Formats: sequence, C-alpha cells, structure tokens
Amino acid sequence: MKSIKLFLYTVFCTLICLACKSNENGTISSLKGTKWKLEGIVDAGTGVLKELEPIDCEDCYTLTFDTNYTATARTINNTFKLDLLHLNPYVNFEDMLVYEDYGGKSYEITSFTRGVIAAASFTVNSEQLKLYDLGGDYLLFKPF
Repeated sequence: MKSIKLFLYTVFCTLICLACKSNENGTISSLKGTKWKLEGIVDAGTGVLKELEPIDCEDCYTLTFDTNYTATARTINNTFKLDLLHLNPYVNFEDMLVYEDYGGKSYEITSFTRGVIAAASFTVNSEQLKLYDLGGDYLLFKPF
C-alpha cells in the first residue's frame, strides 16, 4: 500500500513538473520568484469576469511564488500560503464572510480567500494562472 501511494505521489509530481516545462505553447519553466495579480473571478457558466474591490490597491490579491509549488497569497491586509501540490477543495467555508479595511472602507474578500484556500486545480502558462473551484469557476491571475 505504501509503495502505491509513493508511486501515485511520484506520478503527480512528475505531471506538475511537466506542466511547468517551457514549450511553444507558452508555458513557463518556473514559477519560483514570479508574482501574479488577480484580474478577477471568472464565472464558468457565463464567462463573465468580476473584479474585486479595491481596484487601486497594487499589492492586494497577489500571489508571489516562493518555490515552483508554493506561493504567498496576499489579500488586502493579510497573507497566507498556497501549495499547488496539496490542494484541498473540500475546505468548509459555510457561512464564512471575510472583510478587510483599505483606505477607510471595508471590503468583502471571501471569494478571493475561498478561491485560493479551496482551489481544486490550476493551469498556468506565461500569460495567465487560473485557480479553479469544483464548479469550474476560477480566479484569473496575470503576471505582475
């Protein structure tokens, strides 16, 4: 049983590495040291992109990759970690609303926090990074 888990983990890591290798399709060779800014949340059903407020905050809603698989996510006032090798879309966010202050106003940031912490999968190339939820909606990031 232990050898099967090790084999599956090795296959998973290999697939992640292959996703980050450079080729003519625009994928990138390394996420380490890159910074990504949220463009918005895309509704899978309609394709509509919703920007999150505040829009004028340069460092809000960013991902900064410490390694090829881990990033520091920044909301408005807080940071937390994203680990692409250990995604957990089953985190319970029932009745959770998160607010943070910026420029004297309070902003609801639950959708960003939930989208990063409970990501089910991701895709990345040199132009965009997408963190998907189980329903197909995704956070769309651009290099920053």
